[in-house]
Amino acid sequence: MQDALRPTPPARCRFLTPCVALTATNALLHGVPPGRLFRVRIEAAEEEVRIEVRDSGPGRPTAQSPHTDSENGRGLLLVGELTDAWGDIEHTVGKTVWFTVKATQAQGRAQ
Repeated sequence: MQDALRPTPPARCRFLTPCVALTATNALLHGVPPGRLFRVRIEAAEEEVRIEVRDSGPGRPTAQSPHTDSENGRGLLLVGELTDAWGDIEHTVGKTVWFTVKATQAQGRAQ
């Protein structure tokens, strides 16, 4: 993974690991029926890194507003805060959740 991310400055890469972990965990917990797998795809270009997590489960991801004492429900909120963009693509079977981190800091966002 580090070789694929080489064009991206380390300050921007630090957001990728927790976001990959969150989206992969969501795929395992909510999107992968028993006996099936999920796939993580990394595409690094000079201007941004795009991560895609595809699973074969039904439903579409939504950012939630969990109660303050809830242990779950913040994954996509964090992905939304740590990345420059995120979304999902619905497939005939399953879906892909994607996010991007630009090589340079987006205007108005903290680093």
